[in-house]
Amino acid sequence: MNDSSVGAGRTSSPMQVVVQQSFPLGRFHATPWRVSPFDDRHGEWPPSPWRFIRAVVARWHQLRRESGDRPDGELEGLVHALCNSRFAFLLPTNAERIDLTRSYQPMEFGWNPAQHAGERSHGPSLTRDNCWVLPPDREVYWFLTGDAWTAELLTTLDACLARVLYFGRAESLTVMSRDEIDRTLLPNVELTDSPRADSDAPVLAPEPSASLDDVQRTTDELRKRTVPYGARWMYATLPCRSVVRDVTGDAGPATRPAVKIVQFAVGVVVAPTVSDVCALTSRFRERVARLGAQGEGHARGSWRRARPEILDKLSLLSGRAADGTPMRGHRHVRVAMWFGTTGPERLLVWRDEVPFEEWELDLLAEAARKPLAWSHSKSAPWSVQLIPLPVEAPCPAGFDGKTHRVWGSVTPYVPGRTARTRGDAPERFSDVCRQVQGDLARLGYATDGSSVVAVDGENEGWWTSVHVPPASGRASSLAKRMGYRLRIEFSQPVSGPIAIGHSSHYGLGLFLPTW
Repeated sequence: MNDSSVGAGRTSSPMQVVVQQSFPLGRFHATPWRVSPFDDRHGEWPPSPWRFIRAVVARWHQLRRESGDRPDGELEGLVHALCNSRFAFLLPTNAERIDLTRSYQPMEFGWNPAQHAGERSHGPSLTRDNCWVLPPDREVYWFLTGDAWTAELLTTLDACLARVLYFGRAESLTVMSRDEIDRTLLPNVELTDSPRADSDAPVLAPEPSASLDDVQRTTDELRKRTVPYGARWMYATLPCRSVVRDVTGDAGPATRPAVKIVQFAVGVVVAPTVSDVCALTSRFRERVARLGAQGEGHARGSWRRARPEILDKLSLLSGRAADGTPMRGHRHVRVAMWFGTTGPERLLVWRDEVPFEEWELDLLAEAARKPLAWSHSKSAPWSVQLIPLPVEAPCPAGFDGKTHRVWGSVTPYVPGRTARTRGDAPERFSDVCRQVQGDLARLGYATDGSSVVAVDGENEGWWTSVHVPPASGRASSLAKRMGYRLRIEFSQPVSGPIAIGHSSHYGLGLFLPTW
């Protein structure tokens, strides 16, 4: 906005001041007023106008130290203009809140028998770092609309903004400036006096009557205040989050090749084992189905309340027909956990025949936003975080289309029918081998001359969780069945992926090349 259009005095009509803010590290670290990070539901987003005003005032004092005396009443006028402005925002729609770190910090030094009996040591204090992440090239725009702005105050505001190096905590580096922007850009977040929905985020904003003394109070003076002097709570409805896309080339309609496999990188604190795979993949598929029903106008995403045409549309993702019966064949989606040398590395979602449509890719990305639990134990509710990988990311071995002659178990193979229990273990294992060859034949693999052997002589098997399809309106569940580690040697090299046996659509019976 050009200062020449403002004139020397105050404007007769409200003026809109636009401030552009970016975060070079892509993170905004801040906690709302008097909120514990462990109880912080929203995080501070959008950034607080009260924090903005205090940052400007702090930089004004720096400006005075650098330039000497300032005009009388300048700071009071700046605070009055800021507090009497109406705040709005243009926020990036792909910003997301994450739980970045949890760490123990040392506290007072003394006797701490719980940690080191008979020794003096620092007591630990658990801290949690929540932040909002956004691309470094995506700016936050502040829209300040008020009638107290003058050309002199705008010049002072520019000087203060140029000196703001961090916003929130010290690691939250920022760059702020007032500049001319495209007038087609409009705010997508307005502040209201009361929440319009339970999901509205509280934001600390100034009272129009706030004074300079109110803004400059120290934290110690406000320690027992639920709201600082001169401030009030307002509420923001956050914009709908957009799905991140990797767009290349010139502007225009992008053409995407047929996508038959979707990959997610796996982040864990405690890694699931191969016995936990079915529990994790079952919950992921259930979340996809629930979100699909919810996206069609069902607030709770109830599968049983959805219309038949919706169930039919989602059948290739859910694995259930419109009448609720499990689908046969291998046209619907499969989900598997790919284990590397260090443990679980990727979650793979693929279909053998029908490529994924755009709305299906969006639904899978939405299902991966929140951590996925693989253990519901109250003492250890472990989960994994799924990070979508670009469509162009190379597929792991076994999914890259290359041919191999020897394939080995990654997850246990569970026979489709109970293996014979009469006689000794070799007789039962020979029945398992016959079922493996039958499963391979149904997938179109030539089994003449192929052999199936146990890995490291483990032909006894071990108990593993399998998926039990829902029946008569009941929810799906898990059960224990006997699984086996096998190695398949084909007479000729074949390509994968190879997933056979019970719960093969849920990650069991997955084989990868063995070199």
